[in-house]
Amino acid sequence: MSRIYERNESLDYGKVQEFWQRRSRRISETGPLRASMFGDEEFARKRDAYEKQMVLPHLRLSSNSRVLDVGCGTGRWGHELASKVAAYLGTDSCGPFIEAARAQFGAAGLLSEAHRFQQLAAQEVSATTLAIRPPFDVVIVAGLMLFLNDEDVASLLGRLSQLTASDGLIYVREPIALEERLTLKEHFSEELDENYHAIYRTVAEYETFFGKTLKGFTLALASPLFPNELCNRKETAQHIFILRAGV
Repeated sequence: MSRIYERNESLDYGKVQEFWQRRSRRISETGPLRASMFGDEEFARKRDAYEKQMVLPHLRLSSNSRVLDVGCGTGRWGHELASKVAAYLGTDSCGPFIEAARAQFGAAGLLSEAHRFQQLAAQEVSATTLAIRPPFDVVIVAGLMLFLNDEDVASLLGRLSQLTASDGLIYVREPIALEERLTLKEHFSEELDENYHAIYRTVAEYETFFGKTLKGFTLALASPLFPNELCNRKETAQHIFILRAGV
C-alpha cells in the first residue's frame, strides 16, 4: 500500500513518529531547518524566508503578543518571533527536535519563562497541559495536520479555538492535494530515503474542518503560499489559511 487517492485512510501514528525520530537523528547532518523542511539547504532557506516575509504582516504581532506554535519542529518560527513578542511557546511530539530548539534558543539567549519549548503531542495540547497558560493572540500550525487523522484534526482545531484570544487568530500552513485527497502509507521517498506517511487534503476539506470546528472565526485569508519557482511537487502545494476570531 503506498498512494491512496480520494478515499479516507487512517495513518499509523507509531510509524509517523518513527519517521520523525529517524529524521531527528540526522539533525547534525542536515541542520535543524532541513530536518523538518525537506529539500536542499538553499531551497529550504528560500522557502522559509518567503513564508515568513509573506505571512508576518498578517499576524499583526506586537510586543504584547502571546504566541503558541503547535508542531514547532526545531523552532524555526520561534527564532523569528521570540524577540518580537511577550510570550512564545513551541510544542512538538519529537523530543530531539525540542532539544535542538532549546539548544539554539539557549545559544541565542532567548530561553526564558516566557519563551520556551515543550515536548507535547498535538493530541495532548490543551489549557491544562501547556507550559504557558492561554489565551494566545496568535496560534501557528504549520506542516502538522497532514500527519494527523481526520478525527484528530477536528479535535485539535476545536481545542485551539478555546486557546485563542477573543480577538486573536490561527495561522495554518499545510501541503494540500491539488485535485483529490492523497494518502501516503509506506511510501518510499527517494528524496528523503525514508518510508513516508501523510495525508494531503484538499482546500475544500480544510475549509469544511474550519467551518465545523472554529465557531466564531472568519476565514480571512486562503491562498497558495509559494510562487512557481518554490514549488517542487506535481500533485501537492503549500497553502495558507488565516482565521480570525471575533470578526
